[in-house]
Amino acid sequence: MVSHDRIFLAEVSDHVLALENGEIHLYRDNFAGYQATKDQRDQTNLDRDKQLRREIKSLEKSQKQLAGQCPEGREQPPRQRENEA
Repeated sequence: MVSHDRIFLAEVSDHVLALENGEIHLYRDNFAGYQATKDQRDQTNLDRDKQLRREIKSLEKSQKQLAGQCPEGREQPPRQRENEA
């Protein structure tokens, strides 16, 4: 059954098939259980995204600090291989 009426779905469903990101997922619960699981997963994904963005920002800051240690107008020389030294 396909419906947008959440109250109706909560009353008649005992499992939910959800199409998410091009994949079908089976939830063996009523609509309220499905919604709670989905909300929890969405929050976990948001928290993970925020953490990754903080890590990226920190790495970019470190990169800028390291780049600032190089003399102005010059790039750091390429590393020599041990057999070239």
